[in-house]
Formats: sequence, C-alpha cells, structure tokens
Amino acid sequence: MLFCFKFPSHLQDKTICSLKKKNQELEKLKFVSDFQLNQLRKETELQHDDIHEKKEQLHQVCVCDQTVSTGILQYRMETKNT
Repeated sequence: MLFCFKFPSHLQDKTICSLKKKNQELEKLKFVSDFQLNQLRKETELQHDDIHEKKEQLHQVCVCDQTVSTGILQYRMETKNT
C-alpha cells in the first residue's frame, strides 16, 4: 500500500520555486561546461594540427639531411678513390 502525503499549498509552491531555481543554476552550469568543453576541443584540434605540421617539417628536414649526408659520403668515396 502506497501512502501519499499532501503538502500544504504554500510548501508546495516553495518547493517548486526552490527546484526551479536549482534547475536554473544547473542549466547555467551546463551552459558554461559545454562552452568550456567546446573551447578545449578547439584548442586540442589546433594543437593536433600544429603537431601534424611539425612532424611534416621534421620529416622534410630528415629527408633533406639524409640527402646531404648521402651526397657527402659519395663525395668522400669519390675523392678517396682518386
């Protein structure tokens, strides 16, 4: 058997008002949290793009360095043999 307690009208109004206020506060917090999350996602995406760009630059430097090193070795071998 379920018992229901009927609150007086003024307490119901007060409780409803209190719950609405709490709900507004939670909605504000949700809005701020969503905004901060989106900002962090944008920052992370920018950092990811930056990392990708730096990796490409590093790869180009390594390829260039390897080409120069190969050229130097070939030159040394040619000068040794002559």
